[in-house]
Amino acid sequence: MRRIYIDKSYRCHTKSGGGRRAVDTSVFDGRVNEVIEGYCYIPVGETFELENGEVMTGECMFPFAEYSILDNIQRTNEQEALALLGLIGTEPPLDMALKLRQAVDALMSTVDDETALSVSALLPARDGAAASDVPMTV
Repeated sequence: MRRIYIDKSYRCHTKSGGGRRAVDTSVFDGRVNEVIEGYCYIPVGETFELENGEVMTGECMFPFAEYSILDNIQRTNEQEALALLGLIGTEPPLDMALKLRQAVDALMSTVDDETALSVSALLPARDGAAASDVPMTV
């Protein structure tokens, strides 16, 4: 769980000020500040109408910056962190990857279908393909 700040347009910020209000959420856990600041976040129970007339209902997050740029920032940050730990170029043991997938599958079997679909959108596909694109409801 982390605290973010949203402005009147629901754009995310990592610092307070400028009439922004604080919101505690876990949807950005593990994301770097530059990525968070490329998203809009609508809290539970709130709605926001986009310029095209589409109404987004919270809890919801979607990028207002180019997603591929945000993804590149996040991946670069993760690679730099792994490099600092000396883990670049190493593969996790197969049994560790299998145990992780089994744990995720077990957890997903305990939630309702809508939640499972939302969480699945955040995970890479089993064949390594990219996860589904945004916007997504969490």
